[in-house]
Amino acid sequence: MLEEDPISRDLKLFADGPDIIGVSYERYVVNGFRFHTSELEHKRKTQNSGISVKVATSSYSSTRDENPILSELDYYGVLTEIIELRYVNRQVVLFGCDWVSKGKRLKQNINGFTIANFTNIIRHEEPFILSSQATQVFHVGDPVDTDWHVVISTRARGVYNMEPLADVKKPICKAISVVLQFKMTLKKSIGYVKIWKELKLTFFLEDFVIGVFCSSDK
Repeated sequence: MLEEDPISRDLKLFADGPDIIGVSYERYVVNGFRFHTSELEHKRKTQNSGISVKVATSSYSSTRDENPILSELDYYGVLTEIIELRYVNRQVVLFGCDWVSKGKRLKQNINGFTIANFTNIIRHEEPFILSSQATQVFHVGDPVDTDWHVVISTRARGVYNMEPLADVKKPICKAISVVLQFKMTLKKSIGYVKIWKELKLTFFLEDFVIGVFCSSDK
């Protein structure tokens, strides 16, 4: 008997629909971010309800255009709901948000910062995204125009942008070469005391690259 395709099995589970009882949360940790609903934040001084998501969209130059151009559109929102839908042997977590995208409620100020207006926002037709799609942003209020907030991006916890500081191949090759020279000189010497006086190995750590420096004792 042939094994059932796991993709087909998952599609059948989703097609049957979730359980009639779901689970609602006020907080959730995903993608290295800690999210809180906006209602929970009313009791706190911290902010964890800001969300952004990139959405692929098609744009047309006219109604007769048959070659749409694919592009990414940034949506910014405030997290209002966290719902877990339960299927057979699987759970799906959805984030419900109040969203803004390009238009009157999203623009750049004179300093080049993205600012958003969530005042009296109308509920989007499709407010839910998968929790795995969400990244976190912070909304910093404008002291002059209180309806607008500056959108500040952040990085997930435990994720670091470690750019290379140096080419480690050359220092390592140089170190190996010096160590081999040391071993060859050691074999030719009469004793360890004599060679140690003639040759001194100093290990150092510079720019996160381990190298070997050779110098003679005088």
